[in-house]
Amino acid sequence: RYAPEVVDSLAQAIEGIRQDFGARQLVLIGHSGGGALAVLVADRLETVTSVVTLAANLDTDAWTAVHGYSPLSASLNPVDTRLAPKVHQFHALGAADTNVPPASVARFRQAAPHATWCTVPGCAHGDCWSDNWTRFIEVFRSGGDACEVLKQR
Repeated sequence: RYAPEVVDSLAQAIEGIRQDFGARQLVLIGHSGGGALAVLVADRLETVTSVVTLAANLDTDAWTAVHGYSPLSASLNPVDTRLAPKVHQFHALGAADTNVPPASVARFRQAAPHATWCTVPGCAHGDCWSDNWTRFIEVFRSGGDACEVLKQR
């Protein structure tokens, strides 16, 4: 899922798009596995200023253990990534998420002391995230309390 070749290819594609549009800064946003990829790609691109994850499996070892899956031995694990403190991290978790339970990202949370964490009560893996998305982006961009927006369902 998160092999170095996959992450490098995605990083190259995003960098190409950034150059095409002349963007100086990037914000990467991902849900579930897309959130894991956002973290892994952010580690490869100097222009990433923020990473937003929603219900992301940020520790694939813990995630596979929770579900009894085989380890993702050929994959990179986001928990092993140490993003620079200049990269603003915002990670939202669903309190009712059984796919990526909040406890499964405990090691990542400990390893990312500069990150902002938000646990949304009653939110499961696939719901809640789009309820106030436009408002969330507005508040996130302005530096306001984006977590409170997610909690307003």
